[in-house]
Amino acid sequence: MNQKKKRCEWSLKDEHYIKYHDEKWGIPVHNDKVHFEYLALEAAQAGLSWYTILIRMKGYTTAFADWDIDKIEKYDEAKIQELLQFKGIIRNRRKIEAVIHNVKPFKAIQAETLSAGSKSTRSGSVSTSESNQCDCNDRCEYRY
Repeated sequence: MNQKKKRCEWSLKDEHYIKYHDEKWGIPVHNDKVHFEYLALEAAQAGLSWYTILIRMKGYTTAFADWDIDKIEKYDEAKIQELLQFKGIIRNRRKIEAVIHNVKPFKAIQAETLSAGSKSTRSGSVSTSESNQCDCNDRCEYRY
């Protein structure tokens, strides 16, 4: 852990929070795969602390095919049963089914957005200056 880097106080609890703070929190997303990941993780978090999900992020990525929505869309009852036994995620049928179910409306939004001609606003990478990754500064001043 880099002690010299200024971070939000909430992120200093442990390495999981620090990694999340430095690499993900408050950074604009322009990638559909990441958007779907965040949607799925937020659904999984419902009723739980964010930390519960944070410590399982790698497990979720593994369980849900590195967030490949075309693969997730094909998950069937056998795959759900497999995931209900996988210790890397919250093993709740409704939370697992929510991820699978959300693929269809997510794809519909993608199609609608593409037909509106805004693909360039959804894809690509974020520059360091755009993400405000400078010891928190602007990123941490903004509250959702």
